[in-house]
Amino acid sequence: MNSSWYINQMLSSYHESNNQLYFDRAIATSKYLIKWSITDDNGAVWFPYRFSHAVRTLRLGTPWYSGMAQGMMTSVFVNLYDATGDEYWKSMASGTGKSFDQPKVESGPWFHNVALLDGKKFVYYEEYPALADGQNAHVVNGHIYALYGLYDYYRISGDKHVRWLFDVGASSIRDSFGAYRNPGKPSWYSPTYYGRTVWENPANYHKGVINQLRTLAEITGDGEFSRQADFLHADFHA
Repeated sequence: MNSSWYINQMLSSYHESNNQLYFDRAIATSKYLIKWSITDDNGAVWFPYRFSHAVRTLRLGTPWYSGMAQGMMTSVFVNLYDATGDEYWKSMASGTGKSFDQPKVESGPWFHNVALLDGKKFVYYEEYPALADGQNAHVVNGHIYALYGLYDYYRISGDKHVRWLFDVGASSIRDSFGAYRNPGKPSWYSPTYYGRTVWENPANYHKGVINQLRTLAEITGDGEFSRQADFLHADFHA
């Protein structure tokens, strides 16, 4: 995830300054990550975390995979394609985007989770996918970063299936707003009881989600996202 941020920052600096060094760093870091990626039998490209993650009762062994990271890497490759016009980067965006189709499995990479919340079915692209259903937190900002990756790839491909993946994910975060809003206080990190008890409601996270909802409003043209961002801002702002 941090590497994705770094690559995009290097590309932004390159566009701003036209300094070739920034572009070279973006390319070198991308190639390094690709070297350690995994491509499955369906052509989906995965970027594993090669360190364990443990918080409370959640134990993610090595390697593990994150919807947030997969979405951010999809955006990285789209940005590289935009910068170069090189079809290779578009193909990498396509391969990484295919990972969104992998449903929950007992063994192997996945992050696409179909879950019930308040009696309704939602799709979440889990930042921390857990085999135990009760430990899947549906982390809000991680899910939205995954959506950004889908949107970016749809923008350059026009792929209707990718749009569907984006639409069901965006609808899920919109329609579960009441589960992570925390009236009068910063919003919850997660709409689930488990996620609330583990990560609670950090104020800096809350501010980021407000901005993310406003971005979703711009992308989708759905004013409900703007309304929800306004509610969160009214609940807490410093």
